Amino acid sequence: MTAKPHKSCFGAMLPSMLSLRTGKPVAGKAFSVFLGMPHGTVVTERRVEVDMEQWDDCRACDEFEDCYQLCTTRVALESAVNRW
Repeated sequence: MTAKPHKSCFGAMLPSMLSLRTGKPVAGKAFSVFLGMPHGTVVTERRVEVDMEQWDDCRACDEFEDCYQLCTTRVALESAVNRW
C-alpha cells in the first residue's frame, strides 16, 4: 500500500518534543517551543510561540484536519516516549 501524496509540510505544524533541549528553540511550521537554561534544577523560562502567518496558511489548507490529527498524535506519542 502506498501513501497518498501530501504537501512537504504535512505533519510538521507542531515541533517535535523529542528534540526539545534547554537553551535551544525547537520549531514546527506554525509553533515553536523554548525552554530557558536551568537555574539549578528548575527551568525558569518556557515559551510557546505561534507564527500567525503560518497558522493561517495551515488553517486554509485542504489537508488541515488530517495534518492536525497527525501532529497531535505524534506529540502524544512523543510525550509517552519521553516518560520512559
